[in-house]
Amino acid sequence: EKVAGLRAVRDVGSPEAGRLFLWALSHEPAEDGRHGVAIPTFVLGDLDKRSARDPDARAALRAVAVGEVLVPEARLRRRAASRLAQVGTVDDLLVLRASLRPDDDKLLLRGIAVGLELNPRGPDVEHAFAGLLPPVTIDGEQADG
Repeated sequence: EKVAGLRAVRDVGSPEAGRLFLWALSHEPAEDGRHGVAIPTFVLGDLDKRSARDPDARAALRAVAVGEVLVPEARLRRRAASRLAQVGTVDDLLVLRASLRPDDDKLLLRGIAVGLELNPRGPDVEHAFAGLLPPVTIDGEQADG
């Protein structure tokens, strides 16, 4: 029911959709249940799908990725950060970088490294991430970043 409600709010173009999505992402249980996908999983999946073309979806991912919106499980922040690294603008990527520390979750940093390798704007900001991210392998080859 909640997923259907969120879809409806999004589909009618409600100006409250973004706020409701972020609230649901941070306040609903993150575990999938016998009735289907968990609300946070649905919300992040929806944001993932829309983020390449929708600045509002990217802004929501950014809020989760940089910790402005707290989520109940680290995997949700990792997913948001990785996707933002993949589709974000230079400004998004610099905001993401400013939120990171060398002692952050290694899986978070690895996901960001992989995302940056897939983002055509990644080379424009790789200097900002220098020394922070682990090396990544894409299609069997060591990536330069």
